[in-house]
Amino acid sequence: MSSDTESDSDSPVFNLDPAIAASVCPGPEKATYNHREYIRHPGIHAAQDPSVIWSVGEEYERNKKRFWRCGICKRTKMLAIQNGTSSALRHLKKDHKINKQGKRIQLNQTTIMEATAIAAQTVAQIVTRFNANTFRYLLIRWIVTMHIALTCVESEIFRDWVLYIAPGLKDYLVKSANAIRRWIL
Repeated sequence: MSSDTESDSDSPVFNLDPAIAASVCPGPEKATYNHREYIRHPGIHAAQDPSVIWSVGEEYERNKKRFWRCGICKRTKMLAIQNGTSSALRHLKKDHKINKQGKRIQLNQTTIMEATAIAAQTVAQIVTRFNANTFRYLLIRWIVTMHIALTCVESEIFRDWVLYIAPGLKDYLVKSANAIRRWIL
């Protein structure tokens, strides 16, 4: 936002998304935030490395301290900018999905929270309920249908293979051919 004291050539030029630019509302001369009054300050911004925050907000002052008011937020939001613009940039990124260059952050970029939710869904799909009776039935069906020797369950190689696939089966995997024989008969 350019103020009366800045010329258009001094204003930082960002190729803002038209939707972002259209959503910016100029602030009043005096703004109230958290029951405190702030006065708009047409401050001089860095000319050699301008920030996108000045294109979407304005500088205010209270007790000789500098604040930035977001021109996109529906409600007044003041952020301290005493030692730099990082808090304002963080606000734009988090609340409005705008990066330092004034571009919309792609929605296909996942945040840590979104990645955590995706991971939780994946784990839920992998970890399933286990029914011991169904496991016994399927094991017997495989042995009988494929004409597998009942002693296969005694093989260390077979046990290692099954436990690699599903370590949770350790307590349910029979150790003797006689147990399989009893299940079948």
